[in-house]
Amino acid sequence: MTMSQLDAYYKTYADIDYTNWLLNQTERSSLYRDSDYFTDKLRQRSRLYTQWLRPRGVYYSTGFNLIENGVPYGSLTLFRSVETGDFTESEVAMLGVLLPHIGQRFVALYPNGVVYN
Repeated sequence: MTMSQLDAYYKTYADIDYTNWLLNQTERSSLYRDSDYFTDKLRQRSRLYTQWLRPRGVYYSTGFNLIENGVPYGSLTLFRSVETGDFTESEVAMLGVLLPHIGQRFVALYPNGVVYN
């Protein structure tokens, strides 16, 4: 994804992204696979899907938000097409193994959080 596409996402779609709602329900790091929380019908009818994801060939997502010691550091999202298929339990579990290690590294590098310009 290019920086201009990412900027467009934050400017236009971040506020209606159903995964943001899910990730903002906690003050700890959270791992998710969107198909575990949202039905295909709901996703396919959403503005996020019709205007942002589908034009990019994206259907499935998994990822996490990274919060350590109450400090939000960011998030990671991985995408897949319908043809590639949804993320497996094993793949999501692998992200779950990586998550605390990534969190510890961010705490070591940026104990007070990351400043975005």
